[in-house]
Amino acid sequence: MADAESISLEETNKIRIKLGLKPLTDDGPSSNSKDKEAEDNYAKRKEQQAKERETRLVAPGCGDYNLANFLSGL
Repeated sequence: MADAESISLEETNKIRIKLGLKPLTDDGPSSNSKDKEAEDNYAKRKEQQAKERETRLVAPGCGDYNLANFLSGL
């Protein structure tokens, strides 16, 4: 396998301009920020699901009735 070389964005853009291509910009979000956003979304969704489960187990108008009371009656 060939040895990989890397060049800076500035060097890349100099080459792109010489070739008549638009230069690349460094204003997009990095993959790390996308990963962080995905992790945050996942955590929020899990928290929302937990709240939904809790709401279903202790529904309004049911008083102190919950899953433990239900299971003890089986």
